[in-house]
Amino acid sequence: MTVIFAATFSDCVAIGADTLRHNAVDLQPAGHERKIRRINSRVLAAKAGLGPLADGIWDALTTHLGDDLERAGPSKVAAALRFLGTTYFDLGRQQAKALGIGNPGLFLLVSGWETGDTPALHWLNFDLENFESVTGPGLCMAFGPDVATYAEARELLIRRSTVENGHVAAQLDLWAVDVVSRCQRVARHAVSFPADLELIDDQQQHITTRLDLGAPPDHRFYRRIS
Repeated sequence: MTVIFAATFSDCVAIGADTLRHNAVDLQPAGHERKIRRINSRVLAAKAGLGPLADGIWDALTTHLGDDLERAGPSKVAAALRFLGTTYFDLGRQQAKALGIGNPGLFLLVSGWETGDTPALHWLNFDLENFESVTGPGLCMAFGPDVATYAEARELLIRRSTVENGHVAAQLDLWAVDVVSRCQRVARHAVSFPADLELIDDQQQHITTRLDLGAPPDHRFYRRIS
């Protein structure tokens, strides 16, 4: 499976992902694709597990929320994706069974600013029926090719953190490269560069970059954790 990861900070919310797609039958590369979606000026989301079969969930979300889409915070977006995702997850299980392969699961991350400028992070694991959320800065979550992905992503963020003027900060683009590199070593058939990193800051400014190994740090991604 690919890798997607998200975190909340004092002045931004961020989501990252690799871009590789692979054929689940023969494990061969199947091109590159952007896996992060900007839902509106306050919310980002990303999908892993089911590939093109589940891409329709983004158009379904737009239709489902209708006029509320541009005003929806992360909680409302996550609730809608949980409702819509069940159908795509069931279709994925049926397709996997027909192909004689394991169920790839469906995993979604939603990060954004709730009313009152509170950063929030939601994760939806349809495979385990685990749907949870946290609010506040300094939190992260990741889905990837093995069960250690989340713990490793958290540890890598800690390693990238420094203390400056009494605040904890980190260079998020270097952290993103660390996470993708680690997952690539675990599953080269499923994870590869380039990777995407996107954030929405507390002024609702959307900043995005595409990363490769060895890319120099970008000052826009140096952010306060707390």
